[in-house]
Amino acid sequence: NTKDELQTLGDNLNTTATNLQHALAQRKELTDTLSHELKTPLGVIRAYAEGLKDAVPDKQIVYSQVIVEETEKMVGMINALLDLSSLEVGATTMKMEKFDFVELVETVAGREYVDTTSEPFHLSYSLPDEPVYVVADQNRLRQVLHNFMGNAKKFVSKNGNIHIEVSILESLMQFSIYNDGPHLTDDVWIKFHRDKSEINRNGSGLGLAISAQILSMHKSEYGIHNKENGAEFYFMLPITQ
Repeated sequence: NTKDELQTLGDNLNTTATNLQHALAQRKELTDTLSHELKTPLGVIRAYAEGLKDAVPDKQIVYSQVIVEETEKMVGMINALLDLSSLEVGATTMKMEKFDFVELVETVAGREYVDTTSEPFHLSYSLPDEPVYVVADQNRLRQVLHNFMGNAKKFVSKNGNIHIEVSILESLMQFSIYNDGPHLTDDVWIKFHRDKSEINRNGSGLGLAISAQILSMHKSEYGIHNKENGAEFYFMLPITQ
C-alpha cells in the first residue's frame, strides 16, 4: 500500500495473474470437453475403417459412407468451436447494416421448413404486414435464426406445433419461436450442452452458445420461456426508421 507507481504496478500484476489463471482454467475445461466429444466419432471411424478390410463390396459402400459422415461431424464441430472462440475473444467484428428483419425471417423459415424430412409438425406464424427495420449484422442474425428454427424442428413433438412470431413492443422488435416439446433450462446456452435423449446426438452442442454470444454482442435481450406444452426462444432488437 505505497500509493505510488510501485503499488500500481503490483495491482496490475495481480490483475494479470488472476486473468491468466481464469484463461488457463477455461482452456483446460475446453480441452477436456473437446477431447471427450471427439472420442465417439473417432471410435466409430476406427471401427468402420477396420471393418472395411474384410467387408463385402456392398458393406464397403455403407462403411465408407459412415466414415465420411463422422468426419464431417468432427469438421463441423471444430469449425463451430473456432467460430465461437473468434466471437468470444473479439476477433470477429459485427458488420452492422439496416435491413428488413421480417424478410430475413421469411427467408430463413423457408429454407428450414420447406420440404422438411423431419417428423410431421404444424407450422404457423404471425408476422407484421409492413417491414420492420433493424440495424444489425444480417449474416450473424441469419445464423441465430437458423439455430433457433433448427432447434425447434429437432425437438418438436410428433404432430406438435411450431409457431414463429415477430411482434412490436414500443421501440423494440421481438422475435420468438415456440415448439411443443420438452421444457428447457438456461443450461442450453452452455458450450457442448446436449439433451440426454437420442434425438440430439447429431448436434455439436455449440449452436445455441454461438447464438447467445452473437446476441450479447448486439446487446440484445434474449432467453427462454417454458410454456405449458413446450418452450419458446426469444430475442429483442431496437427498431430503426
